[in-house]
Amino acid sequence: MTRSAYEIASTGADDLYTALDYFNNIHAIFVVMLKAFPEDSTAHAFAQLGIAEINDRSMTVLQWAECMVDELGDLAEGAPGALLVASPVSEVGHE
Repeated sequence: MTRSAYEIASTGADDLYTALDYFNNIHAIFVVMLKAFPEDSTAHAFAQLGIAEINDRSMTVLQWAECMVDELGDLAEGAPGALLVASPVSEVGHE
């Protein structure tokens, strides 16, 4: 199977949005941990650290995904019939 660079890049952008969905799920787990464990516990501290880290990583991935979609959009304008399908992603919330 032969795919164009555009198709490969489009798949990559979609994969980045999928990764953001996974980050949202991980963020939710850390929020549950924050609510379940006392503030002076190690688990609570790990949850705070996890939220900070996942928020940072999700913003990086979101920026890359948006950049790729913008670039692919520019390419699509010059390629009749080319279609980029990228689902909107909610940003990982900040607690």
